[in-house]
Amino acid sequence: TDRPPPETAIAAAKTLGIDLAGHRSRSLTSETARTADVLFAFDTGNLRDIHANFPEASAKTFLLTDLGVAAQIGIDDPWGQDLAAFLATYRRIQSCIDAMTT
Repeated sequence: TDRPPPETAIAAAKTLGIDLAGHRSRSLTSETARTADVLFAFDTGNLRDIHANFPEASAKTFLLTDLGVAAQIGIDDPWGQDLAAFLATYRRIQSCIDAMTT
């Protein structure tokens, strides 16, 4: 919570034209779970945690990869990995978002 992204994450995002320098992570709160129209989790562990901790949000919580074209379930956290891992993760997230918006 309120932690900055690692330098590798910032560098990878920068190559894609995204500035993460000021970004800080936040934990999901009851207020956000209640007021959000939809929640997307990156992996099944996060999905289970949201369902367990915010059951009122279960019906509007999905895996982001449910919207993508790839068969892989979930998006692995690249934390502690190299630039290529972060780029692959960002591209996977983008493909899911593109699938949702087209």
